[in-house]
Order: sequence, then C-alpha cells, then structure tokens
Amino acid sequence: MELEQSSPARTHGGFLMFGESTMSQFTLNLPQQYIPSKIAICLTVVNPYTKYALTMTSVALSIEEALPKKMQSYLVGMLVRTFLVLSTVAVALFFPYFALVMALLGSVFTMLVVGSGEHFTYTSAVDFSTLAS
Repeated sequence: MELEQSSPARTHGGFLMFGESTMSQFTLNLPQQYIPSKIAICLTVVNPYTKYALTMTSVALSIEEALPKKMQSYLVGMLVRTFLVLSTVAVALFFPYFALVMALLGSVFTMLVVGSGEHFTYTSAVDFSTLAS
C-alpha cells in the first residue's frame, strides 16, 4: 500500500505534462548531466542528517544540563547522545508508522505555536498603542 499525499489534480496534471516516464521521487526526474541537479540530489541526501543532528542537540543539551554537576562530563554527554540515537532507532524499528504520527503532531504543535505567537503579537501591539496615546 503506497501513501500518496498530493492532490489528484496535481497528480493528473503532472501525468499529462510528462507522461509515464515520471518517476515517483522527484530526484529521479532531475536531469543527471547538470551540476545543479547533482547538487540538489546531494542536498536531499544530507538534509535529514543535519535536521536530526540539530534537533537532537537541543534535547541532549537539555538532558545534560538537568544532570547534577558532578555527572557533567564529556563521557556522560557522549553516553546521553548515544542513548538518544539508539532510542530513536528502536522507536523507528518497533513502530514503522511512527513518522506519520510525529508529522501530524509536529504540524499541530507548529500551528499552535504560530497561533499563540500571532496572539501575543496582537496583544503586545494593542498594549503599545495604548501606551502611545
């Protein structure tokens, strides 16, 4: 069973434009002889690794700061980060559709943060306008 997340109009439009030679992944459709295409493919491969590292760095630093001072060392930091990576791999292996749940939660929480940020911006603008008058 393949999960498709694009709209039917876009899918049919793409099929009408490019025919049956269209591949399922966009990187496979890029011309191989051009350097910008090769750069795009390399960046597509590197992107998940950098996102994972940046996301897990903040989690690891938070855990390390919560530890008592006598336990804060290079070795303990490496053990915390190793445990985080191994726990992520375990979750990925035991819950194969966990990525879809996390994508949904990420979207919901992002919208909550954006919505609350707009609310705070609006209220602070109202507060500043009352101070100015």
